[in-house]
This record gives sequence, C-alpha cells and structure tokens, in this order.
Amino acid sequence: MIYSRRISTASGVTEADPDYSRIVLEKGVIHQLVVAFPPGAEGLLHVRLEQGNTKIYPAGEDRDVAWDNIPLNYNTWIDLTDAPYELVAVTWNEDTAYAHDVLLQFNIDPEELLRPPQVDAGILQRLQSFFLGR
Repeated sequence: MIYSRRISTASGVTEADPDYSRIVLEKGVIHQLVVAFPPGAEGLLHVRLEQGNTKIYPAGEDRDVAWDNIPLNYNTWIDLTDAPYELVAVTWNEDTAYAHDVLLQFNIDPEELLRPPQVDAGILQRLQSFFLGR
C-alpha cells in the first residue's frame, strides 16, 4: 500500500520549537520512503521523522533534510509491525515570509511479503543427494 501525506509548516517555525505532525499508517514494514519538496522551499523547510521517541530519518542525531524542487527516494526498513502504527514528522521553516510544504510517501507491505521465503535445508540435501548422488 502507498500512503501519502502533505505537511505544511508556517513561516517562522524554529528548530527550537518545531511543528510535530502525527502520521497514522497501517501495520507492516515501510520499505520505500519518498520525501518531496515542491518548488519554492529553497532549502528553508526542514524535516525529520521519528518513531516513538527515536529519530529514524535521516540517519544521524543532529541531521535533517532540507531541499527544493526535488523528490528524495529511499529504500528502507521501518518496522511498523507493533502498534502504534504511526510516525511523527518534525518540521521547521526558516522562511520568515511564506509557509512551505513537504510531501511524504510511504510504501508499506506486510513483513511476510518482503522477506524471501525460507527453504527447508532438508529439501536441499535430498535434492542434492538425488541429482548428485551425494
């Protein structure tokens, strides 16, 4: 499933007092994340994602993402198999005149669809014995 969320952040919101936007999702694993900054943000809108009290995107304690007119695509593994199935977007906007938006897209599927199937080692040994005579 694909979930999308547009988050708007007013002008003048600071890193010291950011906006927190709750993003309710479904049970599963986020295996792709798209963070898109529409034209005009000029690197002034900042975003990071948290799960519970843990920062999960981007990697690094003091890092955030701020771009302009570009979608950023990430292959990831964010486990949402235990409730609550939600993230929090933390945003702030250094622009003192205009609000800016960030678009977030989450591709979520059940964990069992994303993991390769387990092969029974006994079957492999029997096939090897049958075909190779070992």
